Amino acid sequence: MTDLKFNELIDGFDQVLKDLKSMEPICSVKNFKVGKRDEKVSGVYLFSEEGKDLYIGRSRNIRQRYSGHTHNNPSSASFAVLLAREKTGKKASYVSGSESLKNLMRNSEFKAAFDEGRRRIKKMEFRYIEESCANRQALLEIYCAVELNTRYNKFRTH
Repeated sequence: MTDLKFNELIDGFDQVLKDLKSMEPICSVKNFKVGKRDEKVSGVYLFSEEGKDLYIGRSRNIRQRYSGHTHNNPSSASFAVLLAREKTGKKASYVSGSESLKNLMRNSEFKAAFDEGRRRIKKMEFRYIEESCANRQALLEIYCAVELNTRYNKFRTH
């Protein structure tokens, strides 16, 4: 019984991934063509650069999530934090302590790398696919990350 339910959830993922990859990229949050500006679109999104798929994510509001990745708030700009960590070699922790994200943002080298990451993200290709079912969305995020071998997705806990 469980296998049938799971198989129903993942049915068609190969086509969904093809649809995601073939979508005309969006270069600005203003270019979202689905729905009205204040309408929420749920699904999975992809950041790519120079033909390389780098980061996949999911959200209940893709337009807002895209904006979050490019704004100055490190708690919502997780991809920019990953880029800054890579550039500086500094590990960011989401708990208190010297490696807390709050403390790292006080470090001029890390802050500069974070700002550079946000600018870089703004120039990346952005694609998304709608998916309203939370379970399918979670599984689709993992499926796409594995199939595309996105460099910045790590499904581990600390």
